Amino acid sequence: VIPTPIYQPNFKSTLANQAWDTLKWNFEAQLPKIHSSLVTKVWQDWSAHYLAHLADFSRPVVAMGYSGGFIPLVETIASSGFNVKSLVALGAATFSFNKDIANAIVSLISFAEDWILDKIQEPLRPLLEPVFNMLGIIGEHISETLDAILSKDINRVGILLSEKITELTQNVPSNLANLSGKGVNQIANVWGTKDILLQTGIGGKRINLCGVTTLNIEIVGAEHGDYMRRGNENPLDPEDGWNRTVAGFVTDLIRASNAGDGLNQFLASNQYVNHDLARDVFVVHLPDWESYQ
Repeated sequence: VIPTPIYQPNFKSTLANQAWDTLKWNFEAQLPKIHSSLVTKVWQDWSAHYLAHLADFSRPVVAMGYSGGFIPLVETIASSGFNVKSLVALGAATFSFNKDIANAIVSLISFAEDWILDKIQEPLRPLLEPVFNMLGIIGEHISETLDAILSKDINRVGILLSEKITELTQNVPSNLANLSGKGVNQIANVWGTKDILLQTGIGGKRINLCGVTTLNIEIVGAEHGDYMRRGNENPLDPEDGWNRTVAGFVTDLIRASNAGDGLNQFLASNQYVNHDLARDVFVVHLPDWESYQ
């Protein structure tokens, strides 16, 4: 196992809103300076492991990228000779915006956050005009967004921003690197139905993600923080029990991705997985999923 870095945000979670923080985290990670540093760090850590374990260089690799860490992982694979055979996109941002759009989204989030926290005293609209122009927010949508920010309705701002991001993913090209010809045989694209990245369109179903055969896997009821064990668990807390259930399934899925047709066999034989043929998505109903709708 080779650990790779996850971007540590430059902001504090001052609004105590997980969806808000996740959006900001993912878009900060797409800013050029931060993105470049993440790609460099992934490459350095991977190379350092191979220098210390030369025999591992020829071994096939199952690589997993979580959330905003998936994009720098893909960039590293695309620019290296690492022997990656299978890739898991776990609750991942699988849509990469250009630097201007990413910066505009981070700016809008920051301005809204500062207004809500009473850090801005001057008129807000002139500050946001360049951001609105870059994101294509026009007409009544400007007034609607401003009203939500001025009234400090963080949930409404989040909904409006998510709608705009979803619209952008449908109308602008993704900058995600292409891995065709790099030896990657498959990508397991995994998300939860309550994941904020699915709700904003920067996660969710993809066809031939990065130019590679993609198996789309949807875990019903899973949120963005459910895919891995959180630690400091309370065995009597139902939320911790659900986290263990989801994380256990994800662990088994990653293990099954390590050779040949293992992932397909795992999905076909697992009692909690059904293939939705109409959507071509493997839908996962884990025990007690009804409690997390």
